[in-house]
Amino acid sequence: MSNVKKPVHTDTLQKNLTLCTTNADTIYVKNYLLNKRLIKAMAEYCKEKGIQFMLVTIDTDAYITEFEKRYKAIDPTFDANFFEEDLRNYAASLNIDYF
Repeated sequence: MSNVKKPVHTDTLQKNLTLCTTNADTIYVKNYLLNKRLIKAMAEYCKEKGIQFMLVTIDTDAYITEFEKRYKAIDPTFDANFFEEDLRNYAASLNIDYF
């Protein structure tokens, strides 16, 4: 596949990807929690207005086996499914649809 990106070869993960580890960057943790509060506020607003709210996550390069192996080599606690699992559970806790 010529359109598949190659993983960046560094000894550290991109800061956003540290959220998928047990060694997450503290600033990204705070920002992620802020985003979750915003999602909750949007869901509540939509519910008040009778609008269906659905939380959707998109694919990242972390799902590509080559990337996931590289990221796990950098940090063995890397979980490529972190965002999907966390946000699916968050959506369930808010009683909103998730895709």
